[in-house]
Amino acid sequence: MGFVRFALFFFVYFPGLTWAHSNCEAVLTGYSPDLNFHFINQRHAEDKTAVAAKAQRLKIATWNLDLLDRTGARSPNYVIRSERIQFFLADYLKREQPDILMLQEVWKEPDYARTIDTAAKAGYFSVGSLASGPNHGLLMFIKPGTVAGVEASGFSPLNGYGWVSFEWLGRIQRGLLWAKVKLSDNRSLIVTNTHLTPFVTYVGTRFKQTTAMTALLKFMSYKRDYIIAGGDFNIAADFATRSQKKYLELRNAQWLYETFTKTSGLRDAYRSIEPRNPGFTFNADFHPKYSAPEVRADKRLDYIFVGEGNDRSRVHVVDSKIEFLGKIDGLYPSDHYLLQFTLDLFQTQDTQPD
Repeated sequence: MGFVRFALFFFVYFPGLTWAHSNCEAVLTGYSPDLNFHFINQRHAEDKTAVAAKAQRLKIATWNLDLLDRTGARSPNYVIRSERIQFFLADYLKREQPDILMLQEVWKEPDYARTIDTAAKAGYFSVGSLASGPNHGLLMFIKPGTVAGVEASGFSPLNGYGWVSFEWLGRIQRGLLWAKVKLSDNRSLIVTNTHLTPFVTYVGTRFKQTTAMTALLKFMSYKRDYIIAGGDFNIAADFATRSQKKYLELRNAQWLYETFTKTSGLRDAYRSIEPRNPGFTFNADFHPKYSAPEVRADKRLDYIFVGEGNDRSRVHVVDSKIEFLGKIDGLYPSDHYLLQFTLDLFQTQDTQPD
């Protein structure tokens, strides 16, 4: 009976614990499936077929480049990566030709200028500019085509929370880089890019940031047909680790994912198309201090959330893709992977835009 009681306690309080059969070491996993996103996506696929709608196909991606070079804080292999990343971006833009690309952690003016030049040579124009005061490190590139034009754009800070010490010292501003977009079928879209405060211990700070973000998104999406919010949210909806301490920290912070999706009304695009796969986007092997077994954690931190601004609009997630997972010429491109989606945007009935 003693063993039975222990087993019941163990599996009730540690439901994410599984065992790696290769070496019998514990792998603690946290997974927040929301099959409702997948079911909604299936219904939207049926709607698209039923009305024989001509959907606007939009390819969109997000990537945290981790181009950090500040006093006392520099990304591994920053100097060589800051040069190579331009070749990776040029190749990606030519090969995949996304309609919209969101980037995070482009902190320095030279990297900012080089990245804008790389995108311009591929036929993209940039949204936003490097902040003259506290820096947000965000970029957004748009390719004319499915996107007919940008009606307005800007950067809105996420106010209402106290800056943490390293952000205050580094003059880092958290907020939304946004664009109000007109599509080629005359429908409208609001798209935002963000990078929230990192580290699991600052979950309370991220809660205040996502609360402010939700309010901004609801205001910005007024009379918009479609809503897309992407970037590095630093919210680990899914993770795997061998560290019980890390497991408990990450598990205790998972509630923020569910809170944001419920309050914003937006759907996780990855969960819409991949209801079972973990889809990790953080590369724990990139930083030596994060790759040791006692602290290592594979996490899904990067997202694109989608939604509709009215009852007749639909966003159907067609497919997903994760790129730049491995080393290229001996180096990882970044500590995050690129996350890409193909979306179909359409209306359920033949109506004129508002």
